[in-house]
Amino acid sequence: MGLALEILKKKHHSILENHTCLVNDDDYSQLVNENRIVEKISEFENRTFTLYDLNTNSYLIKNSKFKLLLEYRSQDIPEKNDMERFHELIHPNDLPFVLETEMMALEFMQDLSIAEKYNHKLVYDFRIQKQTGVYRRLIIQIGLHKLDHNGNAWLIFIISDLLSDN
Repeated sequence: MGLALEILKKKHHSILENHTCLVNDDDYSQLVNENRIVEKISEFENRTFTLYDLNTNSYLIKNSKFKLLLEYRSQDIPEKNDMERFHELIHPNDLPFVLETEMMALEFMQDLSIAEKYNHKLVYDFRIQKQTGVYRRLIIQIGLHKLDHNGNAWLIFIISDLLSDN
């Protein structure tokens, strides 16, 4: 599975890197109030709310609740590409499923009409490693938050819930 997984990781990375968005500084400046609202909601919930920017391939909003749920401190997590570090925490047997699912979802989204793109969400779960080394199930819900000026996916809204041990 080593070589197959490396090929899958490269394909996943390539899809994200080659996804283009037509956005400008004004588009980002209009997000300031929305971002504050999402961050505030995250403070009240026992889950994480994240905005992922497909234009920059980075998180616009990434609250610390995720680290708390997994019992990590900031110094426990080395500075790396956020997506790369997240994938490192996924159980090795689940990582191919996660990569394939994310790639299929992006490909599926591209084929939809603009009106249809907002009518779908992706829900999946997998095991993720806590700071203690124990794996817990994490359920992810991903939906489109904003399109770019060409009708391509730009901002992705992600809700993450750590499932209880019970």
